Amino acid sequence: MISRIWRNTHFLLAISISLFLIIASISGVILGIEALIDQTKPQAIYSLESQSLKATMEALEDQFEDVYEIVVTEKKFVVVQGITSNGFETFYVDPRTGIKIKNVSPSNPFFNHVRSLHRSLFLKKTGRILVGIVAFLLFLLSITGVILLVKRLGGVMHFFLPLKENNKYRKVHITLGKWFFIPLLIIGISGAYLVIERFDGFSKKESNIKKYEAGEKKLNLNTLYLSDIKRVSYPFSNLKNDTYTIELKKRKVSIRQGDLSLVDEEIFHVHQILKNWSYYIHTGESNVFIAFILTLSSLALIFFVISGLKISSQTSWNLLTPNSNNNKEAHIIILYGSETGNSFEFAKKLTKALRREKHSVGLTSLNNYCVFPKAKKLLVLTSTYGDGEAPFNANDFERLFADLVQPYPIDYSILGFGSKSYPKYCQFAITLETLFKKNLNFNELTPLFKINNQSETDYLIWEKTIINKLKTS
Repeated sequence: MISRIWRNTHFLLAISISLFLIIASISGVILGIEALIDQTKPQAIYSLESQSLKATMEALEDQFEDVYEIVVTEKKFVVVQGITSNGFETFYVDPRTGIKIKNVSPSNPFFNHVRSLHRSLFLKKTGRILVGIVAFLLFLLSITGVILLVKRLGGVMHFFLPLKENNKYRKVHITLGKWFFIPLLIIGISGAYLVIERFDGFSKKESNIKKYEAGEKKLNLNTLYLSDIKRVSYPFSNLKNDTYTIELKKRKVSIRQGDLSLVDEEIFHVHQILKNWSYYIHTGESNVFIAFILTLSSLALIFFVISGLKISSQTSWNLLTPNSNNNKEAHIIILYGSETGNSFEFAKKLTKALRREKHSVGLTSLNNYCVFPKAKKLLVLTSTYGDGEAPFNANDFERLFADLVQPYPIDYSILGFGSKSYPKYCQFAITLETLFKKNLNFNELTPLFKINNQSETDYLIWEKTIINKLKTS
């Protein structure tokens, strides 16, 4: 029951946000590529951890007539507003030498449109809220997905073992789940957090501000490094009591120009620090490795959605297909339990083979088990899901089997599909065999037959055995 809830939750989450995830994934890939490109530009400085603010300010004083502001962006660009020989300009500098690299130019319109699509679907405030919801659902989707994966593999200890899976879409889905579970989890929760912060969801508390008397506490600019700096605003005049405002990642301070003594200090709340970290890990703008992982994760998410929809379509579509079989008149009923559609395909093969032999055959899923008025034989083909559980279209069978009584004795045969790489090989087929053996109204036509990895050869052996048995009986 619990497994069914997890499976249905995972499926419903995936279906409800699949379109949004594809849009977010494609735009995420493009923005990841932009972040990687930005890290190769000459204005991207990778020595900010060793460059003190004081050394940078002195270098800028030697190069320019006046400086108004220094901004260190998430992309590790150092941007300066100031007066050059050409007048007032905004430009990138090398903080080690103070030399101008080039003027700041408008962002690429294509990337701006993609960023707007990624953040708000071009729907502004409504779109941002919707994106936040999708990001949180991605977080939940990752959680339910890894729970289902662990159950399918037979426990956490099997998580990193080699995977044996014939279904290519399921193999891709499971493999990507192993590799990208943590990045997708982080992308989902950080994206949701950024949207909540965008609407001041955590910013209602009063700031923690401490004020100082003149000369009470001085700030050593040699101990502040650019890797911790976000913005430095210069004073408007040369008066000693006019102030610099320095915004760091965890606090903001104002210092007197004359003696560099503190005027006040604002310690940021935890939510502000979390916001900075969420932006850092969600965009990868300041780290090549993170940008690369985010790009791969966005690509993986596209394949996640495609493979997931393909897996579900192989079974879910069959539920929507009208049943053309007249099970009330059939003498042989074929029941199938199929998670990925493979067992269903074998069930259809068996149906065709028996009809060629002029048998009256009905075909339906185990969940459609009912009273079959003229049935003499019951052939069951089923796979096993996860930790020995029923496929999704067979999870009601045990209850139905206990409640319903067939009017005549019936001969049965069970064919189990599974993989020996999983600890509970064909366990659900074994469970069904136990149920049938306990019911005196059912007689074994052939012993339980197990097939490893959908072996066509083994199936044909079983099919031939069934056809011969039906002839003799």
